[in-house]
Amino acid sequence: MGRWTDEYATLLGNADYVQAMLAKGLLKEAGIPCLLYGPDRGHAELGASERAGFEPASVLVPWESLDRAREVLAAAWGEDAPDAGPGARRG
Repeated sequence: MGRWTDEYATLLGNADYVQAMLAKGLLKEAGIPCLLYGPDRGHAELGASERAGFEPASVLVPWESLDRAREVLAAAWGEDAPDAGPGARRG
């Protein structure tokens, strides 16, 4: 088994929780699989609005879906689409 970076690219790095969930929904609607990766600090009792303030998450997509995923977010969010930054490269 290789590293996760061999299979997944970071589409959004350290997005806020709400932004990550919105991206996940858009990607799902477009048929693009994704994973959310972030700290899990045992805040099960908190709802999404409470988590949004302090729980960043990265949105990961398969490398072969990266360009299409960027297009989906750009179409939905326009100029407000976040840049993945340096994390979106093979490592």
